[in-house]
Amino acid sequence: MKNLVVCVLALVLAALGPQRSQSSLFDAAWALGTLMLVAFLAQRAAASLRLPPLTGWLAAGLLLGPSLLKLVPPDPTLHLIHSFAAIWIGFCAGLDFPRSEVGWRPAAAIALSTLGVFLAVAAALAVLVGIPWDLALIIGALTSLWGPFTIPAVLPDTRAVSWSLVGNACGLLLLSALLLVQQGQGLLPATVVGFSGALWASLLAGALVGGLLCWVRVCTTAKATMVGLGGAFLLCALVIAHFQLYALLFGFAAGWAVTRHPGQRRQMEPRARVVQPLFAMLFFALAGAVLDPRLLWPPVPTLAQIVLVQVLALVVLRGWALRQVTPIAPGASRPRTWLLLPKAALLFELVYHPGSGLAELLAPEPAHLLRQTALAELLVHAFVVAVAAFLLYRPWRETPGSIVQG
Repeated sequence: MKNLVVCVLALVLAALGPQRSQSSLFDAAWALGTLMLVAFLAQRAAASLRLPPLTGWLAAGLLLGPSLLKLVPPDPTLHLIHSFAAIWIGFCAGLDFPRSEVGWRPAAAIALSTLGVFLAVAAALAVLVGIPWDLALIIGALTSLWGPFTIPAVLPDTRAVSWSLVGNACGLLLLSALLLVQQGQGLLPATVVGFSGALWASLLAGALVGGLLCWVRVCTTAKATMVGLGGAFLLCALVIAHFQLYALLFGFAAGWAVTRHPGQRRQMEPRARVVQPLFAMLFFALAGAVLDPRLLWPPVPTLAQIVLVQVLALVVLRGWALRQVTPIAPGASRPRTWLLLPKAALLFELVYHPGSGLAELLAPEPAHLLRQTALAELLVHAFVVAVAAFLLYRPWRETPGSIVQG
């Protein structure tokens, strides 16, 4: 009850804040403070309902965003903070990768699962739903992506993160190749080359920055680690915004590069983990404040069929089939494959990236369909698939290492 009272007071103060009467230098701080407070209270409410914090964070963003209270307006400062949080999330995912090695046989199964989801979704949308083949292939490629950046916000599982990172490499290769082929056929504009190049430039730049951090040894003590990582990532967020790179991919590559230097990794990892829940909350709450569910009305006639095809393909080919066919070494634990389904983080960044989102590459009508499809998929992943994955492991939810803090 007290959380509800505090939430109502926060909303009242925000509604009466300076941004209502005139523009102010403090508008971004006011909006960010309100969002963080409401997101934290929403996380507490989600925890009391035995739901993942991801659900509460996105719900808080939607409440304060453009579709409802309009208390978190678009702002360059908030976008910078969002990129900073994305770099941190990606960095922690990169640090997870070598913890559980993925052998060639599981990697082959993961690649086949990625390709299977892509082909199944594209064929079903083109043949059964009637979407043009070129757009059906793009939606299929987006559906085939994985969710390593979303998994820790549902439940911590480093093995699932490792599997998911391998799958995401396959998915990004598939998406980039598809876009370049369609551009070569004249179906997409030349700007698609820049989009694909930005994906891989983000990874390359992140790897270089991670290697540089280790080379200059900025992380020698606990305080130096936090100051060094915070300052470096803030500067990188500014550079990423200027060159329109992708913060999640950048952060992952930086984390992966750090794992090549075990001594520096031992210094960085514990400190980066301490604040990871805070930056996860920032990322998903700010993402929710960008989403506008009103875009779904009126829905395109095929929207329900598209979402149903996507969910069925993921559940059957990734949640169930992958678990059945993937070889596991004797004595090794099998990753919780249902955690590999939610992928809200990367999908959001690819579609809603300011000025260079994937929808910007398409003609108006296909772009509208892609935006509706992506928005519906984001909401389904956040409020249906993530909750279902969370509830499938009821005994494990109370693990002390869980990101959910009561």
